Amino acid sequence: MQLTLAKRLLLVGLLCCFAVQAKAGQASNHPSKLDLPSLNDVNYQKLADKIFKNEANLNPDYLTHWNTGEDFPSLGIGHFIWLTPQAKQSKVVFEETFPQMFAFVSTKVPAPLWLNALNPFEVPWKNKAEFDQAWSKKDLIALRQWLFSTQQYQAEFIVSQFLAKWQNRLVSLPLETQQSLSAKLNLLLSSEKGLYAVIDYFNFKGLGFNAKEQYQGKGWGLMDALANLPANITESDALPQFIKQAKTQLQQRIALSPPERDEQRWLKGWFKRLEGYNN
Repeated sequence: MQLTLAKRLLLVGLLCCFAVQAKAGQASNHPSKLDLPSLNDVNYQKLADKIFKNEANLNPDYLTHWNTGEDFPSLGIGHFIWLTPQAKQSKVVFEETFPQMFAFVSTKVPAPLWLNALNPFEVPWKNKAEFDQAWSKKDLIALRQWLFSTQQYQAEFIVSQFLAKWQNRLVSLPLETQQSLSAKLNLLLSSEKGLYAVIDYFNFKGLGFNAKEQYQGKGWGLMDALANLPANITESDALPQFIKQAKTQLQQRIALSPPERDEQRWLKGWFKRLEGYNN
């Protein structure tokens, strides 16, 4: 039986997850248990609504977007990155996530046929100009409709990616670091607002502790923020301290970023998003 592209990509992802679980099982005294509450369809839809609001202002038009100055489109409620061949060759510092999301969500709701027909599964637009010309044509219209109708499953994908990637990266760290990061994360996960902040920030700025997502050796992901939180934080001040630290490291990111990227233009929106974690 011939597998569809989506199923082939999903199979690769599942095999990677099994490898992560096996690796975790081999670690002794592994402090990786997360106090993540059980999530149902209502929870996933609520997460999806919040992420969609932050990334696209609840506007379906922004579900297919290509930022000025970037070498790739950002698609879906989580603005999942789909790297062009040129971006991959230039060693862009941002992680590609759209192919994996496509594979996961396509098993829930069939994707537009033109996506499944891509072989290889690569961005069909060479640059932003081509993308903008195609934006109002049938393929991208169909893609936006699919992305709008699958918000809950995209949120489910984000949570599954967080769990798998957290586990994978955690077991590569010294035991003391594992214990510290896990303890701080569980303080955040103890509240609904903290849970949302964790999942949204992971989707927003990555997991962290990743040499590929740094400027001048400094990262800005979830683990980077957790590592810099005070050791004596409590459950009640975990979220305010996390927001404060995330702001600090995003300011640092801008200061260290290549000037031609003009990342300062995004700071106000980034801060607004972080402040929204209190709502």
